[in-house]
Amino acid sequence: WFHAAHVAKGERAHFKWGRANGWAMVTMVEVLSAMPENHKDRAAILEVLRKMVAGVKALQRPNGMWGQVPTEADMWDETSSTAMFAYSIARGVRRGYLPKEDLQVATKAFAAVMRHVAPNGDILEVSEGTGIGENLDYYRNRRRPVNDHHGPGIVMMAAAELLEVEREGAASDKARK
Repeated sequence: WFHAAHVAKGERAHFKWGRANGWAMVTMVEVLSAMPENHKDRAAILEVLRKMVAGVKALQRPNGMWGQVPTEADMWDETSSTAMFAYSIARGVRRGYLPKEDLQVATKAFAAVMRHVAPNGDILEVSEGTGIGENLDYYRNRRRPVNDHHGPGIVMMAAAELLEVEREGAASDKARK
């Protein structure tokens, strides 16, 4: 999805920014988690989530990350959007919204995120807050402050969700024995 809309100009942004897409995906899994099973819009949201995950999976880099602008191969790896995708996909699998095979995408992403967590716990390679850019250099040149407030929370959420997946998997393995 494109970054945002220029409401006053009546046009959309020119680029598909990672964190904007991350927020959209996080929002969908959170809404689905709170939404009743019989809600009239549930199937439509599930369809959008599954299409988005399919699109994002196709853009995951071999190292597990997604770029600051995921559709641009020369963009730098961005931690917060990768953590958002890892969280959302893991939650979607755990809640049954996505197929179990998608968990591999989330675990690969989270392993990559952890390479951007320093030994002292600092979170690295997180884009500073970002308005709507008119060109790719705007996104390419965003500062990446250590522990930018957009990173630590979602990194911890992704870790917690993957721990839940692991805990539930271990519990179900135990029950089978």
